Amino acid sequence: MLDVMEQDPNIDSIVLELFTIISPFSNDLEKPDPLLDTIREFKARTRKPFFTTVTTAQRETLAIEIRERLTGKGIPCFPSFERGAKALKKLVDFYQFRREQHLN
Repeated sequence: MLDVMEQDPNIDSIVLELFTIISPFSNDLEKPDPLLDTIREFKARTRKPFFTTVTTAQRETLAIEIRERLTGKGIPCFPSFERGAKALKKLVDFYQFRREQHLN
């Protein structure tokens, strides 16, 4: 799914939502985690802005743990689509400003 979105020229950025009914990751921090590794590998190769959101199902402690694991691997993660979208907007605005300054 991520690779399909990466190749689609109509998609400018990619957001992956993880929902915390149960942890999507292994509980053993010492063992490799296939899902976390897949997300990290995609982040490393994508050319599009990419971030994750981890929303809660009344399990905020688990959501915080998952967000920390993602950000610890260099994967931007936000507690909601709204917060992620605001961050992406600021990033786009910053690069547009820099491009305009460079052209002037």
